[in-house]
Amino acid sequence: MILDVLDLATFGPIGLVVGGVIGVCAGWVLADLEGYGRPTKCVFAVCAAIYMTVPLTEPIPVATSLGLIARFFRGPPPNTDTPSSVEPPL
Repeated sequence: MILDVLDLATFGPIGLVVGGVIGVCAGWVLADLEGYGRPTKCVFAVCAAIYMTVPLTEPIPVATSLGLIARFFRGPPPNTDTPSSVEPPL
């Protein structure tokens, strides 16, 4: 959703000029927040830059759709609450 909002903000000719820079930065940060490694961050950043530079992608929420699909196939986060790691109440 963040990429689609930024893509909307870089509407028109400004997207051809600064869309790539904003896309690389946003893609890197979003991949980092998802916990991906450096090679995947690079791929994600380049794809985000291309997406934000290509004209006429503003009205179509492709990034949100792909993000939801990727999140769905990634599965649930691991449960870190094990009985041995839970502290007893005072």
